[in-house]
Amino acid sequence: MKKASILLFATLGLIGETKAQMKFGIQAGLNESKYTEKESMNGVVLSPDFKYKTGFRVGVVADFELKKNLSLQPSISYVTNGTKFTFGTGTDAVSLDMNVNSIEVPINLNYKMKHWFIGAGPYMAFNMSGKGTVSSPDTSYTKSLSFGTDSTNSLRKLDIGLGANVGYQFDNGIFLKVHLQTSLLNLAPKNPTVDGVTVTERNTNFGFTAGYYFKTKKRAPESPVKKP
Repeated sequence: MKKASILLFATLGLIGETKAQMKFGIQAGLNESKYTEKESMNGVVLSPDFKYKTGFRVGVVADFELKKNLSLQPSISYVTNGTKFTFGTGTDAVSLDMNVNSIEVPINLNYKMKHWFIGAGPYMAFNMSGKGTVSSPDTSYTKSLSFGTDSTNSLRKLDIGLGANVGYQFDNGIFLKVHLQTSLLNLAPKNPTVDGVTVTERNTNFGFTAGYYFKTKKRAPESPVKKP
């Protein structure tokens, strides 16, 4: 969380030096996510069929006008990610339901066309807590997830990836957008090779967000310097 705050404030400070037009707002929406996993051994690759799980995101957002049609949009949000997986059928079926709570800091460079905008950029996310539930027709148990680089952890704590978004902003400050994000890092903990099997795990999510920019006073144009 401390790293997220440092990254966000560093961005604000850098943009502040440009004397850009600034807007601040709030946003919330739905999040569809899943963790994709690949297990490889001796050239054979297995990819379990994980399913998307519905979550939500809520946070604050800023928009800094760099040029007439170009702006930088950092935000910080609380996001619930997760995934679902079922193996087998009938009385032999075993299902996994996983929830991961994260703090996410994306920074998008947006191009604006009147009310429409489209953009992309990197994001950094910090996995804070989570739970995994394994169930069968006869029994079920839930375990808290752990995050770190040790082989005993469930996932890595840090996730870095790329995202893209497209949206529409109304004159009254309300905006709507859709997003798509995917991990660049392998989220499997350190030493992911066990019994000759190498594990690669990444997060993919997309969703819909609505938000509102608070009204701010426009900067007055600087007076020209008079020559003596």
